[in-house]
Amino acid sequence: MTERVFHHLVGDLTISGVTVRNGNAIGGNLFPENGGGGIVSDAQDATVTLSDCTFDLNESDDTGGAALFLPSVDEVIITDCLFMNNKAANQGGAIYSIASTISILRTVFTTNESVSSNGGAIAHQKTLNCTNCVFYNNKAPNGDGGAIRTAGGLLNLINSTLTANMAGDDGGAINIGGSDANIYNSILWNNSPYEVHHVVADADKTLTIANSILQGGIGAVVAQTIMFANPIVVDGGGNKDVDPNFVNANDPDGADNEWRTADDDLVLSDGSPAIDMGNNSFINEMIDIIKNLRIAAGMVDMGAYEFGSGCTSCGTFPWKGN
Repeated sequence: MTERVFHHLVGDLTISGVTVRNGNAIGGNLFPENGGGGIVSDAQDATVTLSDCTFDLNESDDTGGAALFLPSVDEVIITDCLFMNNKAANQGGAIYSIASTISILRTVFTTNESVSSNGGAIAHQKTLNCTNCVFYNNKAPNGDGGAIRTAGGLLNLINSTLTANMAGDDGGAINIGGSDANIYNSILWNNSPYEVHHVVADADKTLTIANSILQGGIGAVVAQTIMFANPIVVDGGGNKDVDPNFVNANDPDGADNEWRTADDDLVLSDGSPAIDMGNNSFINEMIDIIKNLRIAAGMVDMGAYEFGSGCTSCGTFPWKGN
């Protein structure tokens, strides 16, 4: 029996400070009734805003274990949220979106699963912007994209950390299907079977990676064409193939078992090769995932956490002259 928490049909929607737990879209006969265990949004030209929310243990028989955004939704903005332990039988263990522009900031995706298809955390078909985000231990055991699967559109991944994600087929961290993509100031490490799969069919698409740690390096990106187009991979410079030296990748949320707090152990150890090795020109947010100032020593770090920083002057971008 379907017991979804939210079904959004009219106007814009804002949800803040709410925990959505144990919602399900199970037993529905047709899409979308069997998708979006926590929320389905189908409001015409709507903007959906989620902030300071937790989506936990939601499940669907089809797509979007926690959330399903249908083509009528124009924009989705997700800030300071946690998606954990959500499961979809089909695509998008946490989120499935067909035609919305989605912007995600300072959000953690962990232990989400797409059981039989793609996108352990997110499966998306338009523009997806992820900034200062963590993707940890998500899986698509019978599909592509252990953390993220895109199909068309554009992916922008900035200052994010993707580790310990798994796909049964291609792209342990990310599967880019027929999309352009930019990966900047980010860490992709210890995802299985490898980090990034870039596949195209009938149109050339470009993946640019810059100032990022990528296990295996740029050469380890698997680029594939299934028709006649070219999957173009651009080395934007400043990339590294070296262990980022997290404090403790086996205990990512730290001793308090709470994500997005000061003791998170996906922070960088002293001497990490990711410290001060990002590019300030890629930054569009002034604080990191735990709301520390993004620049600690003149140059931004790679990944979601800024080393040695504190939020003492979070009102300006001093490196941009304002």
